[in-house]
Amino acid sequence: MKYFFIILFTVLSVFSLWPTQPESQVYAGQFFDQWKSFQRTIELSFKSEQDIKELLSNKKAEQQVYVDTLEKIDETIAQMESEVGICEITGLPNEFILEEDPRPEIQAKIDKLEEEIRLLENNS
Repeated sequence: MKYFFIILFTVLSVFSLWPTQPESQVYAGQFFDQWKSFQRTIELSFKSEQDIKELLSNKKAEQQVYVDTLEKIDETIAQMESEVGICEITGLPNEFILEEDPRPEIQAKIDKLEEEIRLLENNS
């Protein structure tokens, strides 16, 4: 019986801590994200009003930088798509292939900052 609990504990530990894709349903990071959010809430309760306002302005500035970067990337990709050209042999437009798209990562950062800003605004 003792070995059963050891094996069960080991399997559950491996299952919950094994790195998975964020989109999967087994994503163990959800627990850690919730824990970090809880920690931020506790930390904010001990900060002064001035510190919260300063942190809020910094987060808004950081978010604006990411939004501007995302817009520039969108413009650059649109320009690259328009400049693809036409094949001299077939006369058909060339295919545009974007191998690494940074937009989802930047959008995720923007969303995370929006959540942090909302939390700060609620606490101020």
